[in-house]
Amino acid sequence: ELFQSLELWDDVVDCYTQMGKRKEARGVLEERLKKVAPTPRMYTAMGDLTELPECEAHYEKAWELSKGRYARAKVQLGR
Repeated sequence: ELFQSLELWDDVVDCYTQMGKRKEARGVLEERLKKVAPTPRMYTAMGDLTELPECEAHYEKAWELSKGRYARAKVQLGR
């Protein structure tokens, strides 16, 4: 709730994921993607919350958005 009140959405998603509340984390991400410009971190987190093969598209989008600079997206694609 603290992160939500401070609008630290990446941290909200991380907290939900750590608590095993993947559905809530995905819901936050989906809402944020509708309201703000997407970031590589958002798409990588969405990939982490999605099953194969759909998750690969999220990692590829994160890599594309970062113009090849967001290493975590590339690492996840290699798994």
